[in-house]
Amino acid sequence: MSRFKTLREYLSFNEALKIYWHLKRGNTNGLSISSLQHPFTLRRNNFYDYATFEEVILKKAYNVAIDFIPQTIIDAGANIGLTSAYFATKFPNANIISLEPDAENFGLLKKNTSLYPNVHPLQAGLWNKTTQLVVEDAGLGNNAFTVREVTEFTEKSIPSYSIPHLMQVNKWTVIDLLKIDVEGSEKEIFSEGFYSWLPSTRLLIIELHDRSKKGCSKAVFSALNQYDFSFEIAGENLIFKNENLVHFNQ
Repeated sequence: MSRFKTLREYLSFNEALKIYWHLKRGNTNGLSISSLQHPFTLRRNNFYDYATFEEVILKKAYNVAIDFIPQTIIDAGANIGLTSAYFATKFPNANIISLEPDAENFGLLKKNTSLYPNVHPLQAGLWNKTTQLVVEDAGLGNNAFTVREVTEFTEKSIPSYSIPHLMQVNKWTVIDLLKIDVEGSEKEIFSEGFYSWLPSTRLLIIELHDRSKKGCSKAVFSALNQYDFSFEIAGENLIFKNENLVHFNQ
């Protein structure tokens, strides 16, 4: 399917044509679309950035039906910031923490969220503890970088943060929306320490990556099965709602 045909499926003719010509001419700086409050930028002729735009903005992969308004959001694996921008537009009063480990992606994340005062970007990875990580590129594109824990700080290492640490620093008692797309790191995140934050998470949207790291789904489902979460599938994402919290406002 051509890009214009895809754009036209989700946008008005005029808006689809405008975005199409910008992309075709390689003018991908400061794109604007009615579904986002502020302009955004994609890297020129970058297939993976466009794929993220199509998934997050056009197809609205994170448009989950909930009966409360999130006030606290973590976007783990924020990539170039389109998901954070989407959340910030939809929930302008939410406090959003966006984590992205790769330096180039993070630079674009900062740019794409700079006009959203409620988005707080961190060049870091989400992990089960505070430690150091290095980014690894398996050649699968700039939306599929993985991370590996290292024992000491190096010029290439970045910090990792655990969810309890983020909650403590920001004085959160509840995570209203936790989005995790971390290319396999979910195995570590859900393997230990989850009991201190998972019961206080209202809505979890996660993509599993057993194809790149065995044991991801086992760790996630093993942790969630200890609590009262309902479950549904939406595209590549799994959606878990905490039945003890999801229906109640803060």
